[in-house]
Amino acid sequence: MSDHYEWDLFERPRPDSGKGIWLLRHGINVLDPDKKKYGEWQPQSPLSAEGRKAIERVREVHMKGRQFALLRHSPYVRCEETAKIAVPDGKWEVMEGLAPRLPQVWDTVVLSQTPPISTSAELENKYPGLLQVEGEWMVKAIYEVLDRLPSGQEALLVGHQPLIGMARDLFKHKREGFDQSLPKGGIYRLGFSEHSNSYLNGDCLLPPE
Repeated sequence: MSDHYEWDLFERPRPDSGKGIWLLRHGINVLDPDKKKYGEWQPQSPLSAEGRKAIERVREVHMKGRQFALLRHSPYVRCEETAKIAVPDGKWEVMEGLAPRLPQVWDTVVLSQTPPISTSAELENKYPGLLQVEGEWMVKAIYEVLDRLPSGQEALLVGHQPLIGMARDLFKHKREGFDQSLPKGGIYRLGFSEHSNSYLNGDCLLPPE
């Protein structure tokens, strides 16, 4: 395994206790460089053929035999498609808190006129504090799910970067240099205590080859 993916792989949540939250990043999607077909934030951008095949492999390898008490996905099309491929017979619900909050709190016109931002570091430099806000937005959504999740059960949430990586780091009390190396189709699995919903440990599942 590449050094790029040296995460806390040995901090594995115990499946027989507490609660588990699976954070699945959507698969590879089709993006419109002119932002005209799918909109400024491209919420209607679908999975590509490659992306669909990759999530099918996630289903075969990581989802086989799994039972999830709650299933939620971002309202973006690529997340809905990812969700319904990963767990085809699941009772999925849309959760607004799994989508980026950026379009709601920042001036779209101003953002559209700025040069392209390719990394989380560039984003934080341009808009100080934004990553913290986005991460806390996702953490709030996770706690909402935890409050409804029965003890000993797990939930699967399908969402986006940078929210997933930032939320995970915030649970680990990391407040800067947010880890954004989770690839599309990758999963962070977070373990929480049974009674207090406090974070215990985490694991990473990479997309199958």
